[in-house]
Amino acid sequence: MPKPSSLPSRSLTLVWLALVVATLAGWQLGESAQHAHGPARAAVAGVVAIAFLKVLAVGLQFMELREAVWFLRAGFCVWVFGAMTALIAILVLR
Repeated sequence: MPKPSSLPSRSLTLVWLALVVATLAGWQLGESAQHAHGPARAAVAGVVAIAFLKVLAVGLQFMELREAVWFLRAGFCVWVFGAMTALIAILVLR
């Protein structure tokens, strides 16, 4: 019986660690925006961007869209970047 490769589990671990770091970065950015004097729109836009990049990472890695047919992967990526752009535009332009 062949020995399973540790590469998939290693990439899952790396993505998970990146998600943890992104969560901490978003939390720190949100905290700094809360205590800032003046407009905090850039910080809020940063938190939204981090959240959508985390959605992208989860979708591609843990939902295995990276291995899916091209139109599912492309549709997901278009949705993530479209929704992120729309929300950030609403936040910045209001």
